[in-house]
Amino acid sequence: MSDTLEKALENDNMSTWKTQDENMLSKKESSNSWESPGPLVIPQSVECGSNKVDVSICLENADESYVESVLKECRSVTGKMVRNLCLSYVVFFVVLLIQALCMWSSDRIYAQYTHPEAPTLQPADKEWSMGKLYDHIQAIFHKWNGGERISIRYADVTIGLIFLMVTSKCVFCSPLIPTCQMMIRYLVIMSEIYFIRGIFVLATVVPASMPGCRTFNPNDSFLAQYTHVLLGYFAVVDTCTDMIISGHTAASASIMLMFVLHNRTWYLNTLVMIATGVVCFLLILTRAHYTIDVMFGLLFAVHIYSQHLRMISRVGRSTFKGLQLGSSMFSTICKWASSVELVEERVNLFIRLQHLKEAQINKDAAQMKKLDFYYNIYGIEDDMQPRCVYKGYDEWSFATFRLIGRYFRERLGSSKEQHNRNSQQVYIDDTPSTQT
Repeated sequence: MSDTLEKALENDNMSTWKTQDENMLSKKESSNSWESPGPLVIPQSVECGSNKVDVSICLENADESYVESVLKECRSVTGKMVRNLCLSYVVFFVVLLIQALCMWSSDRIYAQYTHPEAPTLQPADKEWSMGKLYDHIQAIFHKWNGGERISIRYADVTIGLIFLMVTSKCVFCSPLIPTCQMMIRYLVIMSEIYFIRGIFVLATVVPASMPGCRTFNPNDSFLAQYTHVLLGYFAVVDTCTDMIISGHTAASASIMLMFVLHNRTWYLNTLVMIATGVVCFLLILTRAHYTIDVMFGLLFAVHIYSQHLRMISRVGRSTFKGLQLGSSMFSTICKWASSVELVEERVNLFIRLQHLKEAQINKDAAQMKKLDFYYNIYGIEDDMQPRCVYKGYDEWSFATFRLIGRYFRERLGSSKEQHNRNSQQVYIDDTPSTQT
């Protein structure tokens, strides 16, 4: 009797330790599942869950109505992405107008001190000076170069080449939805940078580093002065006091980070980083900006982009795990930043499309044609990694060209089919005949 009881207790203890070990192992695997860079593991049978918390779905009894619901979700998310892209452009242009207003206010003060047709200053205003600040790098280059100036167009051309390379990768070598995502991200980041930059320019008037910089006439109307500042965006005229935080540097550094952090080709990454460094160096040598402006622009762009990517990744990882973020201030900011790129919606849709592609269910030809389109633009066709859904697409794909080629082949095939039907049609001779 005692031997039997001791044996039962021993078995019970062993089963308890085994259960604890299994629970710890499963918890460890679940906590690290989102960190794997590999593709999603599609389970054979999963439970059906809600759209916000549990991202798993049940495909055992899926039919055409379920496929139609997924297609409806695809149309909804795609429409929202296009809407957010348009809104991002609108916000970006509004921020540019606000920044131009801040630049006008700063240049107006500068023109009162430097323009030959400016009215006489009041005695209290003569305390301030608009003399050029001393810059060590510009002073060294001035002595070495003998005072000969370098055109800022060299920096503009280099920036244009960087934008051409990065946009070519984003637009032509990525699926459409990841392309839309990166465009939204860049517009949002540059809107933040330009808005804060405008406040800096408005707060302190920094004299131009360019010798003999001439801005608008202070006696002109507000509309003429504001138009002058807007033309400065297109390098038609000069604006003299938009020094603090170099906009050229911030734009170049942001586009460089968007390429380098989402591209695995090391030599292209090195080339883009070198080109960005050349831009920063040229901005100083051409006296378009002080050295401190370029340093602020570089630091500001790196900080804004890294924090934005951190918030996006936090929401994306939580959504892949089926977790909800807390109610803290930082979590709220993360949710707001990710909502612009529709991170939660795209993660849930990505998993459903991935499951639907691998599931063996009946789909009619019309549904398959629509699904193939969404497989293409959402990266499912290219086996996109889960992390790319929220971080950004880091591969090279010709999905857009395949989509265009598929469209023209279908158009050509339908034209040939229509031609064959017309050629095979039997015509009845209804010409009246004369009987004798």
